[in-house]
Amino acid sequence: MKKYILSILSGILFVSCVDTNITPYGQTTEEDYWQKKSEVAQVVTQAYHEMASADIVNRMIVWGSFRSDELKLTSEVPAANRTRQALSEIKTANIETTNMFSTWGNFYSVINYCNLVIDMAKDVIERDPDYTEGDCALDVAQMKALRSLCYFYLVRAFRDVPYITQSYRNSSQEMSIPQSAPSVVLEACIKDLEEASADIYDAQNFALNNWRSRGYLNRDAVYAILADIYLWRASVTLGSNPSQAYRDYEKCVEYADMVINSKNDYHSSTIHGGQTQDETNLYPALADIDNYYQALFVDQNAEESIFELEFNANNTALINMFYSYGGTNYAFGFMQAPGLFGSIGTTNDQAVFIQTYDTRRKSVYYNTSSVDESYNVAKMISETITGSDPSSYSRLRESGLVNFPHDWIIYRMTDVMLMKAEALTELADHEGSEEKLQQAFELVKAVNDRALFQGSGVKALDFANYNTVDAMESLVMGERLRELCFEGKRWFDLLRMNYRNNAKQGINTNYDAILADQTTFIENDANMLNMMARTEEAANAVISKMKTEPYLYMPISEDEVKLNGALKQNPAYSSSSQFERH
Repeated sequence: MKKYILSILSGILFVSCVDTNITPYGQTTEEDYWQKKSEVAQVVTQAYHEMASADIVNRMIVWGSFRSDELKLTSEVPAANRTRQALSEIKTANIETTNMFSTWGNFYSVINYCNLVIDMAKDVIERDPDYTEGDCALDVAQMKALRSLCYFYLVRAFRDVPYITQSYRNSSQEMSIPQSAPSVVLEACIKDLEEASADIYDAQNFALNNWRSRGYLNRDAVYAILADIYLWRASVTLGSNPSQAYRDYEKCVEYADMVINSKNDYHSSTIHGGQTQDETNLYPALADIDNYYQALFVDQNAEESIFELEFNANNTALINMFYSYGGTNYAFGFMQAPGLFGSIGTTNDQAVFIQTYDTRRKSVYYNTSSVDESYNVAKMISETITGSDPSSYSRLRESGLVNFPHDWIIYRMTDVMLMKAEALTELADHEGSEEKLQQAFELVKAVNDRALFQGSGVKALDFANYNTVDAMESLVMGERLRELCFEGKRWFDLLRMNYRNNAKQGINTNYDAILADQTTFIENDANMLNMMARTEEAANAVISKMKTEPYLYMPISEDEVKLNGALKQNPAYSSSSQFERH
């Protein structure tokens, strides 16, 4: 099914978070604009459109995947290429404040669209009788949810960020907003999401074959974001506030269950043409091994998907990063998978895949006869992915593709299942509960079983091999890498592991306040740094440079600092004598 949300509307408002002029092409005053239901709809549409911009999807890939051990630079891209230089800085832990991926303007542009609707939509109720209070509540709920998702990305990428809920409508408004501590931003997001859940679309409002069922934020998506935020906050506060952390792990389980139960209800009450599912499966993930990969990453908007950014035309971020930079004129994208995706290991630490018959090996093109085509990313950029048995699957690079209208999936069912498994594992550790450990294992096993081609030599996971907290943590991390590779998740997974395994500084104060009291920061977890070094790109340099917590986050762009005089640079990238770079 094709989608039309991202077509640029004639006369739509173009909003910059720097200098906003709320007029269609400057022809109408702001007071004349917010008059009709259709005008509110235009701004809502533009918020989604901006969220799906190449600049934002690029950052989701770079911040969430490239910084981790699941991607590395392709060697064929010329060294003088500006994007390659920026990516090389990131991979060698030598990021400059001029790095193109240290800008956050596009996220704040989405936030400003959201703030506009939240501020202005209520006035339209009195002006247009067709715009009801229910319409307004739905629009505001979507914008609160989308704004929260943006802030969650920003907190995980930068830590301390300005939290802005006022819409900018002209250049005379005050732009100097200081950063808030992560705890402040996350608590505000939780409040907004919980409020939004009451008024936002139910997941069953649209038929499965309607792209809006996955392209608009719905209640399942709100619950998925909440589960993710609670999992994150629990992990980063485990050392500084364990009682709060365990309450947050419980909230993660609670919201994950809401998604799982909703998906189960949706499946049992709806007949989906052509899509089959194992009725004995306790979890609503596609179980047809011949087709589920195709349904998710080629056909798109699959039943198990929760929220994805919709594309009609080329998803240029995916093209440039994974397939062919600068369009289809070059043989390679900027990134490819490292060698640990190519071999089969007996443990998660040795290789990504621990079974030959894991269908998810299709995520990477692997051609033993061509070094150039080894380990190119296949997931999300193929037009066809066929065949169940990956041991006989010809994982070669498809050539000549000119159309990539592939969506970018932000949340899907197995992601939520593995969030719950991670939270249950930490609760099992806290409570000494083998039952919770068993529950976590069953979730992982369900995800793993779905991916295994049922041929000779396939071995189902055995709880006896994972009946300790350490072993289960490793299994959950390994399964998330296998299942969600290249989907913008891995770096944030590694950060949660880092925080769980190390003493914490806490997130109740920003770096500027911390520096006022001390000049040192906590050291990062050695296990996390060693996993980072598995890409073999300046491995020793990465371990030596990323010693302390501030290096886990991006610097703030020089341009942003010049624009907003209240910003304080991440101390890892500051020239302050209080904190010298390693």
